[in-house]
Amino acid sequence: MRYPDAVAGVKVSSGDWSNQRALIGVFAKEGVELSPPSEALLSAVLPLGAAGCISATAYVKPGNIAQLCERWQDEHASSLREMMTHMRKTVRSLSDDSPKVAEQWRSRRCQLAESETKRRQV
Repeated sequence: MRYPDAVAGVKVSSGDWSNQRALIGVFAKEGVELSPPSEALLSAVLPLGAAGCISATAYVKPGNIAQLCERWQDEHASSLREMMTHMRKTVRSLSDDSPKVAEQWRSRRCQLAESETKRRQV
């Protein structure tokens, strides 16, 4: 490791599974914590030495992701994975609508500003 006192971990989010697997395999052995961008990959990356995940869903259900990281090998892991997959899909569906919501908000703000301008002119 070239900068052991400066780099503790890396988010591996290339989207290329073979690249992620190779990076985790190499750097985990050197003590660098590598994490995928989603809890959806935890079952695949934890056995390779990944540290966990760096995910927006962690803001919603951090305890469940922590449990999955701790218990990825036990009998309850599949139910935790299913629950987190459902949560991930829910969060993703909300973010898919965010451009629409933002546009509606901008439109409403413009309407309010126009109303306020007209009110002041009277």
